[in-house]
Amino acid sequence: MDRFEQFFVDYDLIPLMVAQCVPMSVQSPKHEAPLSKLTRLADATDAVVVSDMLTKCVRSRGQWGLLPAVGAMNIKAGYHAAGFVSFTGFPEWMGRNSTTNKRRRLLGELSMHLNHHTSGGATALRLHYMDALRAELYAPLLSKVSVCVSLVCSCLAWRTVAARGGS
Repeated sequence: MDRFEQFFVDYDLIPLMVAQCVPMSVQSPKHEAPLSKLTRLADATDAVVVSDMLTKCVRSRGQWGLLPAVGAMNIKAGYHAAGFVSFTGFPEWMGRNSTTNKRRRLLGELSMHLNHHTSGGATALRLHYMDALRAELYAPLLSKVSVCVSLVCSCLAWRTVAARGGS
């Protein structure tokens, strides 16, 4: 019952940590046959998948009564993995998702600033204009001349003022 109660400490983070640790955990008994490890990995992965599907029902449909089943599936995944991981770390997905969201937000801001001077939305900006912007801004910086930093800053300031309509 202790594992089940620990799941509810943070029922959004625990499944991510379990999913990240399952492959490492299955590897820890070195003397075990490879086929046995593969079977345990498959069983643990199945439990993670069921947990993820149940979590989606909880979040999208508001079926909070399924939350104990989500906890049980995470415990089942740990049971089948049955290994040892010394340090779980921060779930990699959260880091990648944070980076993706940051890039999406920055692209949206850039698209908003340049919408008077470019055609298309954020996707067109990313696909067609970013190479030209990168070349215009990075080339002076890569020359390692101190004057170039102020040139790039003034170029960015001009683009910001122009995008705001000259204000």
